[in-house]
Amino acid sequence: MTRMQISLKLCLIAYSKLFKIQKVVKAPVAVSKALHLLAPKFFPLWDNDISKAYGCYWYYSEASADKYLEFMGKMRTLAENVLQSFMNMEGGSRETAMKTICERCSRNVPFTKSLLKIIDEYNYSRYSKNWVK
Repeated sequence: MTRMQISLKLCLIAYSKLFKIQKVVKAPVAVSKALHLLAPKFFPLWDNDISKAYGCYWYYSEASADKYLEFMGKMRTLAENVLQSFMNMEGGSRETAMKTICERCSRNVPFTKSLLKIIDEYNYSRYSKNWVK
């Protein structure tokens, strides 16, 4: 089993365990928020609108863990595409691209946002609030 397969398996277990704790509410969004609090640079946030926009909506709560893993993969791919596009436009290494993007998007806050946080803010603005077209 590869490191990626082990990581995905552990994510699925963590999601499933938290989901069972939330059994009264059965709220996949709440579970993703709890995971995000534990590892904000690893677990992306989602809600109904965001999950639908990426084709990862769960039609019954028991399917939400698999859909969340699919969503995680899509966010990873999106992050890689953002970095690659930046490197194509401005040159430099992946590390330089990551640092520059995060710093530029954090100019008005007293901390440096992660790329995942920047993507989350975009998703929320576009799909949950429809502020971005």
